[in-house]
Amino acid sequence: MASWPPPINLDPVLLSIHIDKAAREKWANHIEYLKTREPIGCRDSATLDFMTKHDVKSYLSGCMTLMMNNPNVDKQVTDNIYIVDVNPKLLTLFPLKVQTNAIYVTHRLVGRGMLDKFGRFKAAYARLQKYGSAKLVITQRVHSALPCVGMGTPVIFINSPRMPGGGGTKRMSSPRTSGLTPLFHTLDLYKMGKMKAKKWLHEFPWDDIPPNPNMGLMMRMRATIWNVIRQKQVFRDAGKKFGMIPMLPPVVMSGKRKQLFHLIFTTSNNTTVGVASTQNTTQSAYFNWRHRRAVESIFYHHPTADVIMHSNTLSQEEFDAFTEAGYSIKVQRFNLEELLTDSVAEKFTNVLERAKNGRYWYSHETELLRFLILYKWGGVYLDTDVIIVRPLDALVMNSIGWQENRNATLNGAFMMFKKGNLFLKACLIEFAKSYDFNIWAGSGPGLLTRVWRRYKKGYTNAHTQLHPMHYQAFYMFHYSKIREQCFNKVSTDAFTSNMKILKTKAYAVHLNSTITGAVGIGDDKLQNTTLCSYLLNAFCVFCNEIY
Repeated sequence: MASWPPPINLDPVLLSIHIDKAAREKWANHIEYLKTREPIGCRDSATLDFMTKHDVKSYLSGCMTLMMNNPNVDKQVTDNIYIVDVNPKLLTLFPLKVQTNAIYVTHRLVGRGMLDKFGRFKAAYARLQKYGSAKLVITQRVHSALPCVGMGTPVIFINSPRMPGGGGTKRMSSPRTSGLTPLFHTLDLYKMGKMKAKKWLHEFPWDDIPPNPNMGLMMRMRATIWNVIRQKQVFRDAGKKFGMIPMLPPVVMSGKRKQLFHLIFTTSNNTTVGVASTQNTTQSAYFNWRHRRAVESIFYHHPTADVIMHSNTLSQEEFDAFTEAGYSIKVQRFNLEELLTDSVAEKFTNVLERAKNGRYWYSHETELLRFLILYKWGGVYLDTDVIIVRPLDALVMNSIGWQENRNATLNGAFMMFKKGNLFLKACLIEFAKSYDFNIWAGSGPGLLTRVWRRYKKGYTNAHTQLHPMHYQAFYMFHYSKIREQCFNKVSTDAFTSNMKILKTKAYAVHLNSTITGAVGIGDDKLQNTTLCSYLLNAFCVFCNEIY
């Protein structure tokens, strides 16, 4: 654009922005304009750093070409390997078989072809058709690599000085690629010499090429871009009309376990629930942005997970942003009577109607549901105020956490069990046998703890059915101190200590909405530079929404 900022009659959405080093001074002179367009979607981390330096709210969106659909409708993969604008001096690093059999392609147009606008579109589409059916694309062009990632084609990206698209000195990588190289099988010649690079290429599994790495990052970037675009109804309608949505998730690595997650959202039958609730909402009981962040944290770490939201009030349409972006989440209605029928807790149906009128039924209902759901289907259960902070692949099955350091009380806000687990069976029997209308925690933490203490004494294999974990795995903040230690600013030493626990010991963090649910909703603002502001923004998939 010749003039910056743009004329006032334009209403631009600043998304997938790259600011070249030569243009930064010009942009820096108009920071106040950028602040009027916040938050800004940055294509690369160098641009994000520029925005952060100038205190402009921004996020890493990646490139719009990640939204590219594969033009090959049948999506048949050929044996073709394309080498696209790779420096000829680097070709000798590749196995001779690859050098000989690969198809060489360039993005350079010469002569009159450079001036033929329609011809350039045709040429670009022809290349996309090739790349969409390729076995592999090897390139030094970021705008060859990125659409391939969007289409699901594996890419070897060579990061080196003097990139064909510009940028990259002998000592410093091109800022155009910063934050994007994790999306590819990246051969980084800034980090390895030619001998190591040659070894890397000769050990690459050419006969069984793996999908691109970091699928979660790619899906988050696409989801963020789409979440911005869909705010304009005309763009959302166009996306549907031209088949851009729903996006298809990329190929999953073979042998990788696909997780099943369960959440429960219950309200009274006459409550109106709206996922569009914003920070101005005054009723934290509504499904709001904090609940949604819990769902986002699942997909941040497990992008191909199946998530079931058990609710009789939420509608499937309220999760359209997730499903349109390629995530798997469905709202499932529940019927307690049906779930209890033929279960070991069936006799509870005799008091169910009376229990529904109890003072604490809003809590007891979810306690019973989580036992029934996990016993019947297995998987991971988490409350809608739990943020997952690392992948759960290494977590031992049948895990639950102690609520505090004394190992006095087990908490069910996070549980992971195989279906038919015998400890859960014992919990269901105990629920039906000793249900008390008048004790709030008696059917949750109290029940879990007393059943475990009996269970481990009566069964020699008790630890195969339940694996109680250190309190820091899920409950690093005691419920009585979470507001003070997580939502309020603390000393630098305390913040550093808690961040270390978060990054080395925690799998998830229970934010305990009973005590803190109003923070970030209405007038009770979420404070910047607190650990909870980090938690509620770091594990996003719709990262344009900054709180």
